[in-house]
Amino acid sequence: MPVVNSSICGIGICDRLGFQVALAFILLGGSVKTPANEVSIVVRLDTKVTAMAFSPDGRSLAAGGKDGGLISWDLHALKQAFSAKAHAAQVSSLVYSKDGNVLASASWDKSVQLRNPQTGEMKGPRLKHKERVLDIALSPNGKVLASGGVGNEIRLWDTGTGKQLGVLEGHDASVFVVRFSTDGKSLASGSWDNTIVVWDTCTHAKKQRLRGHSDAVVSLAFSPDGRFLSSVSYDQSMKRWNLASATLECSQTPADSFVFPAVFSPDSRVVASPTFGGEIVLRAVPSGARLMSFPARRHGDEPLLCFSANGELLAAATERQIEIRRVDLRGMPGK
Repeated sequence: MPVVNSSICGIGICDRLGFQVALAFILLGGSVKTPANEVSIVVRLDTKVTAMAFSPDGRSLAAGGKDGGLISWDLHALKQAFSAKAHAAQVSSLVYSKDGNVLASASWDKSVQLRNPQTGEMKGPRLKHKERVLDIALSPNGKVLASGGVGNEIRLWDTGTGKQLGVLEGHDASVFVVRFSTDGKSLASGSWDNTIVVWDTCTHAKKQRLRGHSDAVVSLAFSPDGRFLSSVSYDQSMKRWNLASATLECSQTPADSFVFPAVFSPDSRVVASPTFGGEIVLRAVPSGARLMSFPARRHGDEPLLCFSANGELLAAATERQIEIRRVDLRGMPGK
């Protein structure tokens, strides 16, 4: 993949939505990679980035903006794939299906949209909520979409028909995050009521309620075998739960503190977050041991972070710029 290093060549694109994209890269022959921890690609926009997602193969990056716009880039060809004025308000969450055939977007305009990731064309009707949608997740087979947000409820949708499959009610405040287990049989939700609920996706029954955080739960990740669930909260702690016994296995509160948002790697073994000291830190789960850190560009809000599906790339969006880094954590102590 073309990467940033020292000899820079820039490409600028301006589309009808007012996005201005600059891809900086080094022109070297063959397959070249930067050392881990170095910037590979820089993308600049004319709107604040509020959501990001890598395609499963890592070739594309989609981003949503505060203005409701949606844009996707082919990172290998270094060109824009599509752009659309998708939503009437801020894009809050983006997710690709595992096969890469669907890109779903959620928004504060109280809707979820499904699109063809190659063309940007909508697939099916808008999925409507009563209130703002804060997060979405797709089941491993891509057939079910879960959406949560303001209004305390989670809605399940058939991605093929757009039909609502059910409404999960059990939280006492807005739902901040939803995540499916690897086998798709369970769904975890984190809320501003400081709790986590684990649901049975077949019966829609509440399986467990996990209590222990003292503030909103903002990030969740199942272990690949589905036995454990990791969580991060505004209370500055990272916790690991044993789902067989519904008990807290361990809790870590880093000395340099989490600054949000925090994001787990796809295999749930690493969590990345900004810190008050102006860094982005990658930590091992569940030990909390530091694996890697690098300076965070600060332009207003804290960086928005996103891992690629293989965990080798980390995108960090700061206001109107996205930096993509290669992060190689193999063999590092604590992982």
